[in-house]
Amino acid sequence: MAASPHFELNGYKATLTNTGADGGVDILLQKDGRREMVQCKLWKTSKVGVSVVREIYGVVQANAYERGYIITSGFFTQDAWEFALSANVKGTLSLIDGSRLLKIIKDKEIPPPATEIINVGPGENQIYDLNVIPSCPRCHSKMVRRMSNGNYFYGCSAYPICKGTRNL
Repeated sequence: MAASPHFELNGYKATLTNTGADGGVDILLQKDGRREMVQCKLWKTSKVGVSVVREIYGVVQANAYERGYIITSGFFTQDAWEFALSANVKGTLSLIDGSRLLKIIKDKEIPPPATEIINVGPGENQIYDLNVIPSCPRCHSKMVRRMSNGNYFYGCSAYPICKGTRNL
């Protein structure tokens, strides 16, 4: 599993579980006496919903893990983020979407759990100076000018892995 080496670079002992019915655990992690787990989702519809996040939270609680990481190549829904950041869950789950995953691969560091919703909705962070090449609001890669349906916009250079956009 591609995520395993990145945890190992950060001092974790990472053990892949058997494929199949694994109780929601793809990678078991150990570090400084802490037990944590990882569930990876290659999400075909691009968004991981709150039901998956609730399920993994249940796995974390039932197995007394310190933290659970949910990693997806796509994105998390607003409901998923709100649940993960609710008062009784906050800090127990770390949601890592496609853009954060790219940053982990690039920086070789596992980020701490988010403390706020980091999804950027369409229309936010508009760019008005056309001489400035902006950074992607999701993964911070350079953006490129694109056109769709006769309209220009900035799209992430890491597309299709990251689908961050900014309006011109």
